[in-house]
Amino acid sequence: MAVNLVVAPPLQIRPAAAALAELAERLAEVLRGLAGDLRGEWSRTQADRWLERARAVGAEVARADRTLVQAEQSSRLNPRGAVVRHAQPRLRTGLSGLEHGYVALRSLCRALLDRTYYVPLTDQAYSQQVRETLAEVLLVDPLHDEAAWQQHGALLASIDRLRVEIDAVAAPTDQPWRPPPVPLLPRSGRRR
Repeated sequence: MAVNLVVAPPLQIRPAAAALAELAERLAEVLRGLAGDLRGEWSRTQADRWLERARAVGAEVARADRTLVQAEQSSRLNPRGAVVRHAQPRLRTGLSGLEHGYVALRSLCRALLDRTYYVPLTDQAYSQQVRETLAEVLLVDPLHDEAAWQQHGALLASIDRLRVEIDAVAAPTDQPWRPPPVPLLPRSGRRR
């Protein structure tokens, strides 16, 4: 502790913020690519590939979480720890929103893949005429095609959930974060 008073260890805020920014960019990249593919010919193979890409983002979510935990730990017994305590709520809220966005993206891609199983086996799931507008795709008689109606509802729910999570991340927080007292930490945390 005496050394920490003389030479303060580095705070890990920048790596945590950078990891969150990279995660947000990766999610945006997958969404942009998916949106581009949905405008063109669509097939079961493409849907399966997009689900794999969405699932791959999970490793980046875990990495962002690890860097945020390191930032939180870097504030303990650090005289400059107040900087982390003020940044942590925003970073944790951002990560939480990005995690929810990741889950919504996976759900969206899964719903798209599921939809390809309810159409005839052709090279594309939707014809050009059906893809003209989103409204045309969503107008389904539930008595005529119950499976399509359920899948379209799942697509709408996933898209709406993604919009809600993005809005939640953009809202500011005004409460600073405080690390839990050392006696309340598990033994592994106390050793660190």
